[in-house]
Amino acid sequence: MRGWLDRDSWERMCRGDECPLCEAMALPHDQDRYGVTLLRTDSSLVRLSRNQRQRGYCVVVSVKHVVEPFQLPPDEARAFFDDVMAVASGVHQTCAPVKVNYEILGNVIPHLHCHVFPRYADDGSPPGPLTLFGEPPVHLPDEEMVALATRLRTAILHEMGGGEGELRFEPLRRDQLPALQALCEACSDYFELMTGAPASPTEAHGLMHAVPETAKAADKLVIGVHQGRDLIGALDLYRNYPRPGLAWMGILLLHPKLRGHGHGAAMIRWMVEWARAQGCVRLRLGVADDNARAREVLGRHGFRPTGERISRVSGARRLVLLPLEREL
Repeated sequence: MRGWLDRDSWERMCRGDECPLCEAMALPHDQDRYGVTLLRTDSSLVRLSRNQRQRGYCVVVSVKHVVEPFQLPPDEARAFFDDVMAVASGVHQTCAPVKVNYEILGNVIPHLHCHVFPRYADDGSPPGPLTLFGEPPVHLPDEEMVALATRLRTAILHEMGGGEGELRFEPLRRDQLPALQALCEACSDYFELMTGAPASPTEAHGLMHAVPETAKAADKLVIGVHQGRDLIGALDLYRNYPRPGLAWMGILLLHPKLRGHGHGAAMIRWMVEWARAQGCVRLRLGVADDNARAREVLGRHGFRPTGERISRVSGARRLVLLPLEREL
């Protein structure tokens, strides 16, 4: 790539066409030859670079295609830079550099991203900036790369307020109905969007037991997502519904206080792996036609519209559902 020296290519990338970073965000997997995705927030994609000449070198990519930081609305710009600071703090805790450098360049790929460079006492002249361009890359052994990614992810999530510990996915038990009901009530924004009313007092019971008319109860699974002792999310899943070889997600709930920290992305990745393990070849779900944010997030995980529109009355609301699918 020649940056703005290739004017036609540069202008296409500025518009978001043929942008490598936009394409990277749409990848359904978490690794490629450039790096490992540590987490996805509402504002950014955080990547650990394959080139670890500077141990802990990460790149924070804006999920919205803009060229300059000032092109983001103020609240979105603050959220992006909050992510940059959380990544820098996580790198500092994990790798113990003497200093952290921040570089927003975009001279080759005009899509907002920030390089987070740890600096070490023996890496060169302290007064000057550090560049890895033109230097031979340093690739860590796979096991070492995975271990570093795990430590960084945990530290960054903690800095983002996501709490301590990895997420735990387990089928919900009947004795956990009160915790599930509390989660439903905390997520009343979802139920108001879908039904026009807050979560009902029996929402958790319905989520645990309701099965579509053409589905089998044995093919339904309600998964609780735990962090430590807390139930922070839930997934309503079906295998071989609405037809054999297809998996269906009925509901994804995540506590509002924990949104924007990569947990929703982790839930989607877990759901994809679950559907593959069931022998399904496609995963399907439905979103409200006016929920543009959900369509954008799911699109980054490989979900594409099927072209169908399903109209129905849902509680106090007339709802139009747009089915989305992705291959497994």
